[in-house]
Amino acid sequence: QTLEATPTQSDAAKPTVALDVGALGGMYAGKIKLIGTEKGLGVTLDGEVAASQNLILTHDGRITVNGSLSAQQDIEITASGDLANDGQISSGQTIRIAARHIQSNGFITAGEEGEEDHTGHEHGSGEESGGSTPILADLTLTAAETVDLTGVVSASRNVILSGKTVTYDADNTF
Repeated sequence: QTLEATPTQSDAAKPTVALDVGALGGMYAGKIKLIGTEKGLGVTLDGEVAASQNLILTHDGRITVNGSLSAQQDIEITASGDLANDGQISSGQTIRIAARHIQSNGFITAGEEGEEDHTGHEHGSGEESGGSTPILADLTLTAAETVDLTGVVSASRNVILSGKTVTYDADNTF
């Protein structure tokens, strides 16, 4: 079941605080979908958020990742404001991030959680495998303005960076 959040119109003052899920310690589930709709509310993730399937984070504002976001399948992050990553964002499959500005000093890795065997079973599942091929995954970072990467980004297939300005520190590896 998917729950949708709908923003409401209000003449009240906009929030001056952030939603800080660090106090939760960690969040673990099959599928995780976090949606923030209050304009001006910032989202700060200091703890660990781990999904055994997909992780979707949508916010109408700024997202700051200081902790760890991980999913065994896909990660999709959409922010109308900026995304700042000083932590780790990793998925077993594809990562798609879209924001106004994307800045990462941390790690963003896609498709590095394991390998599939020729029968489609993941290694470590207790099934016998007849050989393996790496899980091929893309990492796509799309910014309306700038992509600024001083951290590490990697994908088992393609790394796609798009924005009006894209800056990547050459000392780091794709």
